[in-house]
Amino acid sequence: VVLRNNKHIQELNLYLNQIGPEGSKALAQALVFTQIEIVDLDRNQIGNEGCEALGQMLHTNTSLKTLQLRSNSIGDTGIQALTKGLEHNSTLENLYVDRNEIGDEGLQAFGTMLHVNRTLKGLHFVSNYIGYDGVRGIAAGLAQNQTVQVANLAENRIGNEGAIAIGTMLPQNHTLQILNLQASNIGDEGADGLASGLQKNTSVVKLYLENNYINDQGASSLGKMLQTNTTLQEIHLDYNLFQTSGKQALAKGLAQNCVIQKFKLSEFEDNALLEEIHFYLELNQLGQRTLLLQEDNNVPVGLWPFILERLAMNKGGNSQHSAAAMIYYFVRQAQATIFKKRDMEMMHSKKRRRESSSEVRG
Repeated sequence: VVLRNNKHIQELNLYLNQIGPEGSKALAQALVFTQIEIVDLDRNQIGNEGCEALGQMLHTNTSLKTLQLRSNSIGDTGIQALTKGLEHNSTLENLYVDRNEIGDEGLQAFGTMLHVNRTLKGLHFVSNYIGYDGVRGIAAGLAQNQTVQVANLAENRIGNEGAIAIGTMLPQNHTLQILNLQASNIGDEGADGLASGLQKNTSVVKLYLENNYINDQGASSLGKMLQTNTTLQEIHLDYNLFQTSGKQALAKGLAQNCVIQKFKLSEFEDNALLEEIHFYLELNQLGQRTLLLQEDNNVPVGLWPFILERLAMNKGGNSQHSAAAMIYYFVRQAQATIFKKRDMEMMHSKKRRRESSSEVRG
């Protein structure tokens, strides 16, 4: 009754309150009439029965934007009930159902819903019972969906086949920005599939692949992807199975990339390789990316060998200037060198024409 009559509350935090299914039913009925935008029901044992009530609420609620249902013993029937509500809902943007008991059947239904829902932006399914069939379903939904920006599927049984399904989806999706596949049993084949998809994707800016089983083959594929991808800004690869050749392949990719701002890779024994990676990141963070993307100050591709050579000569010094200042200076120096060479060529060309003209007159 209090919630129904109050039009000013925007956030409701009921974390760890032992609400249970019956409490969820009462709350769902009240939420139909409120202006609340955020509801936190984490760790309340609402179960599938409570989810059914919340799903019915979503049919008619027009204010809720974030719903948090972590650790609530929700299974496939519970998420299916929420899915039915989301087919009609036009306000919910973020759904958190981490650490529940959702399996493939539930996620397949959720993926089907994504074909029609046009408001969801953040999907968080960390640590459920999701395998290949479930991932294939949500990948099919994301291929058609153009609103979801965050897909967090970490700590599930995605495997290589699931990663390949996600990689196949990536060229078709143009809105996904954050993809989290930590600890998802992904090996080289899965990394190959993701790399192939990211070569053609133009929206993902953060990729999380920590705690998987990716070896040097997968690292080579990811390194090649970095050479051509122009949107990915962060890639997290801690605690995989890379050896020296795999790390070198990743460094080679970074050398050709002007966008990556953060690159996480653990267990470095080769200090020279680590310094090289840090150097490439510094270029991106403090100048190279900015200079390349400024339309009124675009750096010709042909200048970069000159610039990088000068920067490499100075990176070990104790220069008081930032990398950005150094890059700007060397860009101007390179341009001046090219312009001077062009002017000299023009001058010699004019001189040859005058001499040729004199010989004709003579």
